[in-house]
Amino acid sequence: MIQRISVPFLSALSLLYFSWSCSFSDLPCRGEDPGCSIGPMVALLASRQCNFTGSWTRIGSTSPNTAGLTDVALVAIVETSPGVLYGGGVGNDGADRAVVMKSEDGGVSWSAEWVYPSAGASPYINGLEIGPDG
Repeated sequence: MIQRISVPFLSALSLLYFSWSCSFSDLPCRGEDPGCSIGPMVALLASRQCNFTGSWTRIGSTSPNTAGLTDVALVAIVETSPGVLYGGGVGNDGADRAVVMKSEDGGVSWSAEWVYPSAGASPYINGLEIGPDG
């Protein structure tokens, strides 16, 4: 006999599973990271991702940098190897530019890795992913 299971119970069970699996899986979350939460819940098991849900305390200064950017706002940060961070977002050198910044000291200092030469629009990078080749 199959009993009906309530949606709140399934939601709580799913949340418990994801918080456990996020803590103990091979996701790029570490104990010192502010939080680990699920991505879209449409495909429950396939779409887990690590999200920083608090402020990133390891960011130092993005200025001065190699491109002369000011007012840099990093929207997405990935760590490709210990201490090597890439941040994507927007910076300004008189005009708004989409930027990728790189830090090799855990976020203490940053250099401009790539700057998009915008033509009137206000582009920015809103996500970064680590490819299969790192």
